[in-house]
Amino acid sequence: MATTSEIISEFADIGQKLSDDLVAQCLTICNRFDVSAETLAAKWEAFASASDSSRRLGADDLASLQKQLQDQERQQQNQRSATKKRPANAPIPTTVSPAKVDLASTTFDKRTVHIVDESILSLYGMSDQMSSRSSKDTPNKRPFGTPPPNRVSDTIGSPLLLSPTSLSPTRNLPSKAFSERSNAGKVEFILNEALPPWRRPANAGPRTIDMGMFESCQLTPYRFMLQKVTDKAEVLDQKIEELGALIRKQQLPNAPASFDHVGLAKQAMATVAGRICSDAGNGKLNDVSILLEGSRDVCNGVRIPLDMRSLDHFSAFPGQIVVAQGYNITGTKFSVQPHSFFTSAPKPMQQTETAQLLDYWAPYRSGNRPLSIVAAAGPFSGTDDLSFAPLMELATQVGNSEPDVLILMGPFVDEQHPGVAAGELDVTFEDLFREAVNDTVHKLLNSYSGLHIVIVPSLRDVVHDKIMPQPPFPEELVQPHERLMLCSNPGTFVINEVTIGIITSDILFHLSSEETARARAGDTSDRLARLAGHLLDQRSFYPLFPPALGTNTELTHRKQLDLPVTPDVLILPSDLKFFAKIVQQTVCVNPGRLTRDKTGGTYAKLTVFPPREEDVPAGMNTVLHHVARRTRAEIVRI
Repeated sequence: MATTSEIISEFADIGQKLSDDLVAQCLTICNRFDVSAETLAAKWEAFASASDSSRRLGADDLASLQKQLQDQERQQQNQRSATKKRPANAPIPTTVSPAKVDLASTTFDKRTVHIVDESILSLYGMSDQMSSRSSKDTPNKRPFGTPPPNRVSDTIGSPLLLSPTSLSPTRNLPSKAFSERSNAGKVEFILNEALPPWRRPANAGPRTIDMGMFESCQLTPYRFMLQKVTDKAEVLDQKIEELGALIRKQQLPNAPASFDHVGLAKQAMATVAGRICSDAGNGKLNDVSILLEGSRDVCNGVRIPLDMRSLDHFSAFPGQIVVAQGYNITGTKFSVQPHSFFTSAPKPMQQTETAQLLDYWAPYRSGNRPLSIVAAAGPFSGTDDLSFAPLMELATQVGNSEPDVLILMGPFVDEQHPGVAAGELDVTFEDLFREAVNDTVHKLLNSYSGLHIVIVPSLRDVVHDKIMPQPPFPEELVQPHERLMLCSNPGTFVINEVTIGIITSDILFHLSSEETARARAGDTSDRLARLAGHLLDQRSFYPLFPPALGTNTELTHRKQLDLPVTPDVLILPSDLKFFAKIVQQTVCVNPGRLTRDKTGGTYAKLTVFPPREEDVPAGMNTVLHHVARRTRAEIVRI
């Protein structure tokens, strides 16, 4: 039974100072529902969080909590009553009900533990797996029987560095489709083919690598699912105001300093800013369903249809921030004028001090030795096994070519893998990740002293929080190393002078599903380049709003979704076709997936050559990097 001092202490721990009347009321609730002071305090925390309450605890709050507890008690009684009304011909349970086992007073022997195990497992439909157990079971026997042949063994050992079969037991060998693939090593595409292929000389030592993350991307774990509607609305408004002003400054320097109301009838030409949305609800955007939503400060959040018939070309998607000029004579439709639909305000590219840039390349300029980067995105195992053979094969290729940097992007333990989704594992997801990923990464780092590795999580990783922006993997999963960088998703970091941006959420696929576009007559539009360009134009890794199903964005951390600069290289893993393109002087790369269904996929190799003399003009304190014209990008079959 709870005491007055316990109630005061437990509520003080959660920041609640109770009056004598409230303490007495809490004591009554504890006695009425037979709960401890600690439990009551926890229930209040849950109740306050669910009701979005941050105020001090009051008598009315306790009354509401008491009513909730009464409702829960009544619901449990109804469930018990329904259980007692079992039909006469219903089968009699063969296991002991957990409610009839007094765990506090029972002296446990092997038989008792067996009964309790069965009673608990029966709730999950697993009691049949226990039927073969006897009281003579020994500790080295598998407690839940022999798993199906396609399960991963709990005897997974540390994988040999270049041996895919060493990761898995004999019954879980790499799939036949992967082991018998005929196109391994095939180069599917080359960007800047005029630049020569490069292979590391046998006597080449490790090069100096300086890696670091942008401060805005140094995300630490945070509490989520606590967004208030008012906070979300404020963030969305700020985006319209900030990006709208930047678009006007870059595209319409002579336009009025303030925007017009999107829904205000006006005979003269108006300049408006807002967010693109659809009048089709969940339907796909098209050129006759485009709405423009103004900010609350200027337009009270009013939405108005856009008439785009005068435009010979445009592209639009939900969430896009635009500035438009046109006429709204009746107050019911805004007619955009030709060449007056603006969506682009890219950030400037990063610059480096001239002396620093020359220092990076001074030891390697004589031999024209480039910076070599390998980038691969999961899944890292075929859908018919969990051998991680493609990851082991990638480790083999890394060992052969010895790049300076290896970038690994999730998903690693993929929630969409049939074996993971069905729960057909004999180890925890975390242990599987440690054995397959952490051990492989550290064996590579220990074997090749010049190798640096970057690991980026995915929302599809079952071992990580499914929220974006997504913090880096915790050190409990990936052991720290001086040449290992754990990056957030999305994230921006630098390798010497090269700025690289990455998002593992499939923003290209999401945009392609929502975008509507019109091309000039006779023009051939490069759709993939256009999709990648939206990120640069909107200064955001994920400009789509509302986000795609399964992409849970925390808008209160919007700054971590913004591009801190326009990167030199933008890596966008996607289920769409692999590519490497130069978009607005940025090398945009979709390396594809390392695994496609049961067989191998693709990865990317980037070779960044030293800057040319014209890239470093004399007398300049800082210079642009011009990475796009000195980078050879290859898409290679695993």
